Amino acid sequence: MTRLKSNALYRVVNRRTALKTKGLIGDQTIEFSVSQTAKKCPVRLRRIGYRDAGTGKHYVFLSNNFTLSRL
Repeated sequence: MTRLKSNALYRVVNRRTALKTKGLIGDQTIEFSVSQTAKKCPVRLRRIGYRDAGTGKHYVFLSNNFTLSRL
């Protein structure tokens, strides 16, 4: 799992239901849309958006694991 750079360009392939009560604000399957980046990382990834209830900060993570439960 890693963090997504703020300037990354990607396209959403699939969306899954978010569990906002647990802080999960997005769960998507993405692929990079810029040809140079798409060549370096040609696989689809899971993009997970999370908001920390204590601080209110928003985090976006990337993972190649599609089998783990959302939370």
